[in-house]
Amino acid sequence: MNDSNTTPSSDELKWEGFVGEENLPASKATESPAAAVEAPPLVSSAPGQETSGEIDFGETTMISGGKQVPSFLMKGSPQAASSKTSKAPKPLTKALDITRALTETPKPRDFALPCLRAGTVGGLVSPGGAGKSMLAAQLALMVATGLDTIPGLRQQTGWDKVATGPVLYASFEDGAEDAAARLHSIWSALGPHVDAQSIKTAVANLTVETLTGEGIPDLLDSGEWADWFGAACAGKRLVMIDTLRMAHLGDENDSGAMARLLGVMQNAAITSGAAILFLHHISKGAALSGQGASQQAARGSSVITDNARGQFFLSSMSEEEANANDQGTLFDISAPDPLRSIPIYETEADGRPLRSRYVRFGVAKSNYSAPWPDIWLRRDNNGVLSCARLAPRGGQPAQAPKKGRSGTIQA
Repeated sequence: MNDSNTTPSSDELKWEGFVGEENLPASKATESPAAAVEAPPLVSSAPGQETSGEIDFGETTMISGGKQVPSFLMKGSPQAASSKTSKAPKPLTKALDITRALTETPKPRDFALPCLRAGTVGGLVSPGGAGKSMLAAQLALMVATGLDTIPGLRQQTGWDKVATGPVLYASFEDGAEDAAARLHSIWSALGPHVDAQSIKTAVANLTVETLTGEGIPDLLDSGEWADWFGAACAGKRLVMIDTLRMAHLGDENDSGAMARLLGVMQNAAITSGAAILFLHHISKGAALSGQGASQQAARGSSVITDNARGQFFLSSMSEEEANANDQGTLFDISAPDPLRSIPIYETEADGRPLRSRYVRFGVAKSNYSAPWPDIWLRRDNNGVLSCARLAPRGGQPAQAPKKGRSGTIQA
């Protein structure tokens, strides 16, 4: 030890309460220079009670300069926060009122889209390049404005009851310019059916978010992206995620990770009341076998389909479908000339197979309603979709082929 007249260095000090308080009695602790800076005020005893000569300062924490201080002095410590009133944690589950469930007639189910209830999560699954992003954008505009943005769709079963409300389209695959070009193509195709009021309604109800390039979306991060998603869903009628693969950094074949991802979406749907529709690709096997319309066509873990409450599909017309009709050669009698006069199985003037313009839109899974009939859609030169009416010349419209249990086509 140093001489009593020499001030010891910080390296020579030993811990016995506060830095530099070696050999000091407890009653003199507050006289230490270090104590004047680092120590809390001593707590007086209550009237009629005596304090002990020793103070328990608990665990110590190293701070800048090698000094040690009691952990309760550190910001954010449990002891430091103990004086604040803590809020009770929110309940994780909700007990069902059995009496009410058994005796009260439930409210009618609210569907944001046919087979997709408000407050639930569903998917739209297709091969790449089939037109699902265009279809999703047209559906977003339909819900936002109330217009028949896929001409003829609102005359189809179930689609006539689609209500108008606020919509969020999270376009994670396309930049702002591509997203704007797609919307412009849709709006231009509507022609005389839109006016200044339609634009005001679209501006009020439709939000399209695109990436800035500053961060990669990851709804599994339990941080800024999960928080963004929960806040973005608030007040929305419909939320679209384009695409599921672009919304997370997990392994889509990992059932645990996909269960958590669907759980994040489901929690946001329940909290906000929005219907959430994610866009997703089919597996290579489903594409090669022509089973894109089957329930298990989605790429990755089966949890993606199993945990979704509804699943739409979009599949390109096959050669079999172009010829599957007992009444004669199929034409699109709703198409503009000259497409109207070309048999579906033939090619256009530029050599492109006419059937490549056509996609089948339907429901592969529905937990809360009966599936709606499949619908044929036709793509124009800009990719904008409208309902097609396939039939022999002068005949009745042909029904889309029925799907077997495996997803195969039954003519």
